[in-house]
Amino acid sequence: MVSVEERQKNEMIYLASVAVIRRLYLNKVVDVEILKRLNKKNAETMGCIPVDFIHYH
Repeated sequence: MVSVEERQKNEMIYLASVAVIRRLYLNKVVDVEILKRLNKKNAETMGCIPVDFIHYH
């Protein structure tokens, strides 16, 4: 079982990755399908629920 601290750390890392993915999306640097797959994989790896980076606020 993951400790609360570890889970919070993983969530913060995941949300930071979402911010980078969102910037890449907004600047149209990378294809959106690749970004969707990357976002999903990041969430799985970090044990988080994927957020929609396209409509993320």
